[in-house]
Amino acid sequence: MALLLLKSELLVREGGFLRVTRYTFGLPDENAPAAKPEAREHIDVYRRDSAAGLVHVVDADVVSAKRHQLLLVRQKRYSTIIRGDIGEPDLARDPMFIELPAGVVEAGEPPMETFRREVEEETGARVDPVRVRHIVSYYPSPGACSEKIHLYHSVLPASALPDLRGERGADAFENISVMLVTVEDFLRDVANGAVEDSKALVAAEWLRRQDLEEIGRMT
Repeated sequence: MALLLLKSELLVREGGFLRVTRYTFGLPDENAPAAKPEAREHIDVYRRDSAAGLVHVVDADVVSAKRHQLLLVRQKRYSTIIRGDIGEPDLARDPMFIELPAGVVEAGEPPMETFRREVEEETGARVDPVRVRHIVSYYPSPGACSEKIHLYHSVLPASALPDLRGERGADAFENISVMLVTVEDFLRDVANGAVEDSKALVAAEWLRRQDLEEIGRMT
């Protein structure tokens, strides 16, 4: 039998981007449908869905597929300095975080378009929709958060690579810098724990199973 919504209480609202709600769900008894349903309280952190992806830079003049490169970004993620054991910030930690280009899906926006928009905003690169494929969509923290992440892979010819020098971002608290790393170095950094972004970790597992020579022929 379907869940019943018995009660909802808004605890926190932060614009249209995030809200925290206490829900009380009811689970009816199939053997006694007239009985009072068992209640279960759940606090949900609603966050809009996100889209992210690997931007795979392929140079037609490079013979070895191991020398293919990926566009990553480094930016400050302040949640990473909150200690999980005490729930307080550790100011000695560096909030700079290596991750895939990503952003929030706007209302009515197809996730693939979000991915393409965020890649351009964060790196300056323009991704051709013909060279984009969907990898997977998943819930990174289903126990508490409703956000779903849509993960993509795209191929960008090295000839279309923009000038990556300088920093991007609205202010000093964001200051995004773009990294161009080889596939080999990316997979090594994931294995060594230097990359902790869940999107990048999922993408790395997908990438290990791919034929890089075939990817190179997509340019």
